[in-house]
Amino acid sequence: MFKTYNDWFYFIHIDPAQRIVHAFGMFAGSYFFIMLFLEWSFKSIVYYLLGVFFFYVLGIISHLIYDKGTAKSDPKYFIPTFIPVIKFNILTSLGIYDNSLRRFCDKYPFTVKAYDLVEINGFSLIPFLLGKMRDK
Repeated sequence: MFKTYNDWFYFIHIDPAQRIVHAFGMFAGSYFFIMLFLEWSFKSIVYYLLGVFFFYVLGIISHLIYDKGTAKSDPKYFIPTFIPVIKFNILTSLGIYDNSLRRFCDKYPFTVKAYDLVEINGFSLIPFLLGKMRDK
């Protein structure tokens, strides 16, 4: 089906709402990890826990919401998938994920049908993310 584990990993993160939650968690978690070192006090424990929650746990929660927890990546692949996660979070945050997704869909055409991918313009993104267009 997929040629590499990272291709499968990319596939389980196609949902745009899920990627936005991941990206938000990455940036919020990074903030708390930075604050952990800048403050370096008893607050650091709270910053660490918040950093772990946003950076890691929020991603798990998004999978429970968007794919019912069926797409679980193997913890042994944490290091190999770390850079791809950062990449698609940044691409999503900058609004330039589309080119990467198109290349992926060209490589694996069945993914278009698997996710019922549809073209949307920027003005319809918010209703789409809120689930108002998913049933169409």
